[in-house]
Amino acid sequence: MIDPTTITHLHVHSQYTLLGGTASVAGLAARAAAEGLTHLALTDTHALYGAVAFARACRAVNVQPLVGMTVAVAGPPDLPLPDTDVAPGLLVLLANGPAGYRSLCRLSSLLQGHPDRETRLARGLSWDDLRAHREGLFCLDGGRRGWLERCLRAEDAHTARRIAGKLAGIYEEQTYLSLELHTADDAPIAQEIVAIGHFLGIPPVAVQPVYCLAPEDAPRLRLLAAIAHNCPLEAVPPSALPDNGDPHVDLHWLSPATLAARFAAFPDALAQTGAIARQCAPALPTGT
Repeated sequence: MIDPTTITHLHVHSQYTLLGGTASVAGLAARAAAEGLTHLALTDTHALYGAVAFARACRAVNVQPLVGMTVAVAGPPDLPLPDTDVAPGLLVLLANGPAGYRSLCRLSSLLQGHPDRETRLARGLSWDDLRAHREGLFCLDGGRRGWLERCLRAEDAHTARRIAGKLAGIYEEQTYLSLELHTADDAPIAQEIVAIGHFLGIPPVAVQPVYCLAPEDAPRLRLLAAIAHNCPLEAVPPSALPDNGDPHVDLHWLSPATLAARFAAFPDALAQTGAIARQCAPALPTGT
């Protein structure tokens, strides 16, 4: 039986991913505590609005909060990338101490505080932005919605390796390659990611993006996307959904036992979630 204290969720969205998540921070913290997790990350998209409330909710149930953020990143201009006109790639960034929190604040401000905010959000951060504000951060590539896996699914392993190398060039030993497993067809892609990581010395990490607590909450994500895009439900573009419109992709919380079964072929990647969590020092200012 899996020891829940050795693993955690590192890619988690709450209602503070505005019009993009359904779980409350209190609900996330309570679920983590009920299932025996000792750490939990919050990685809302482009924002840190929920960080303080999340930290307080976690501490109230003796769970260590990890402060993070999911960010959109433009493709490197020197690489041939698939579907650049659809959506930018994603990265998950976790703060290791106050320096990491300051870096997250600066990256969020580059997007949210820019006069041309909507264009910035649609394009994503530049790689120069990432390099300028990398202090104190762990970087997990964005899984199915990251550039690396998108390249692999487009059968361009060469560019995928270069993406991984560029991430490692910025975040060095704090770089991790995300494995997402939803169907049997995802296993070969995961094996390719592990091979790239082995070649470059970048460890894999098991990731299950959480946008809602229960499967029955998932349809609300389409409703939220329709509101965000001011369009009918049936007109929501796949790229506006966290599953890219694929009904086989799970977006809800998975229990430690389910995670262990799903990643049985990649135990080191699953164990890496706990290892990363234990390395993350408290990030929020004292007194919050």
